[in-house]
Amino acid sequence: MTTLAGVDTSTRLTIDWRAYFRDFIEEHGEPIRLDGRLLFRDGWGYSVADHQGPEFRPPSDRGQLRSLQQLYWTRLLGKLIGEQTAVRNRIKTLADWDAARSLPLQVRRSYQTEEGGGLVRKLSKPENLDLSGYESNLADLDYLVAEAREELEALS
Repeated sequence: MTTLAGVDTSTRLTIDWRAYFRDFIEEHGEPIRLDGRLLFRDGWGYSVADHQGPEFRPPSDRGQLRSLQQLYWTRLLGKLIGEQTAVRNRIKTLADWDAARSLPLQVRRSYQTEEGGGLVRKLSKPENLDLSGYESNLADLDYLVAEAREELEALS
């Protein structure tokens, strides 16, 4: 439908703020929480409570930006080291349990699926313990910890 002014009023646009926010994270990296905001590696900030924002530009002063980035990498490094330690401990515990048995430990995976119009929790069939998923996760964390340390070194 077109009005006399030539504007099409039959089409409406809706901004998808969640999609915008996902793109923002893709562009600026994983955030940390700082003073009620999300802080990104390049100094950008974003509302912690609303996908619509506001966004906060990095400081224009190089010294302030450097301090903010050092804070970012220090906090992220601490978070990553905590995750790394937890995964290492989980691998060790499961490997120790598995080694102390005469047969491989059996595990089941829990998952959700849609049935009859609703979500239903299901369990997989038992299978031998496989630590490769945890080990892959640990390798990723090792890489991220090294990256954070390199970034902090470069900022020093």
